[in-house]
Amino acid sequence: MNQPAPAKAVRGVLALLAMVGLMYLVVLPSASIAWEWLATTARPTRIQRLPDETPWSEWLFQKSLEVVMATIFFSIGASVGSFLNVVVYRWPLHKPLFWQRSHCPNCGTGIRPQDNVPLLGWLRLGGRCRDCQTPISSRYPWIEGLMGAIFLWLFAVQLISGGWNLANREPNVYKGVVWVLFYIKWDLVGYYAYHCLLFALLMVAMLVDYDRRTLTKWQVLIGCCWLFVPPLLWSSLLLWRLDLTGTPWIDAVATMLVGGSLGATLGWCFRSAGLAWASGLWLGVALGWQAVLGVVFVAWIFRMLATVALRIFERPTMVAQSNPSDEPDDELAAEAAGQGVIFAASLGSTWLLMAALVHHSVWRLLSVGLSPYWPGPTPSASLLITWLAIGVALWSLDRLATVCCRSKPAGNALNLEAR
Repeated sequence: MNQPAPAKAVRGVLALLAMVGLMYLVVLPSASIAWEWLATTARPTRIQRLPDETPWSEWLFQKSLEVVMATIFFSIGASVGSFLNVVVYRWPLHKPLFWQRSHCPNCGTGIRPQDNVPLLGWLRLGGRCRDCQTPISSRYPWIEGLMGAIFLWLFAVQLISGGWNLANREPNVYKGVVWVLFYIKWDLVGYYAYHCLLFALLMVAMLVDYDRRTLTKWQVLIGCCWLFVPPLLWSSLLLWRLDLTGTPWIDAVATMLVGGSLGATLGWCFRSAGLAWASGLWLGVALGWQAVLGVVFVAWIFRMLATVALRIFERPTMVAQSNPSDEPDDELAAEAAGQGVIFAASLGSTWLLMAALVHHSVWRLLSVGLSPYWPGPTPSASLLITWLAIGVALWSLDRLATVCCRSKPAGNALNLEAR
């Protein structure tokens, strides 16, 4: 017999936490060592280093302090994820976000404060309501864990690294928890908070699309306002700011308008259904048109690979589930694979979120290593023509892959009830 659903969910959440810890303690240090070696080998004269004469006792203290701060930042991200669960459920229904207490949807009992702790409250209850014992969806801790992982990832690759991933900015020579947070570098903290806000909004768009709901244009504009206000108060939050008038706030507005317009257009071209256009709009406002081009490029590659992979790997699985006889039904297999292809193609906001995380992690590496072919501060005519051709080619290949991998059309791309 299979395990009860809550027990499986608890194991899944614990596995998520273990995976986050493994990434932070093993994957990130390995990637940092590899990056330092490659950067030093490729351009030894451009890498600024400090003599490493730290005693083992001090090194151990710094690493212990880093783990403590990483736990704190992960907890902040998990708390944001808990709030996003509320936003995703209530915002499309036009319910208040702040003035209504969280409660069990089955019995209506308010959630106790000790049970409302992100991740730990759900694990403590075993995935069930304390009063009526109704299973609580494992989506809640998963979203909390994913947002905590995003906050932790940005903490490692952007904040305490001295901003080594940020384009158009030289990384800090002095880095680490002590030099960044205790001798506080306000510019790095500002970038970190602003970009965490952006990824929280991208997560909202992805989850609303997953629920097959939508946001009104006014709600999308509210998200834009949250991204517009910080650069107006602190214009250096925009890494690529247009220099048109010499007045910082006017140039910041122009930069966000250009980036947002391009992002919304490319998001609509990426997938007209769902909130991909809103994800593109928010990306363009916060990171500029240069980042939008790179993110959409990566997202298109992800989606094409997923479309082809679903066609290749989903066919035998779907046949085995749908037709238990020894002789597979080709028509049934084609229809099942077609549904999977439609599902992959409809996840526009999901691909944009994944691509934004990957692109943001290596943004400086791409802009420096592939200069002048990667979008930079000055948009030359040749660069724009090249990227326009790349965009048209990717859009054509994406449509071709979707049509070729889907044997039969199955109606509306967002009608996924058959999956």
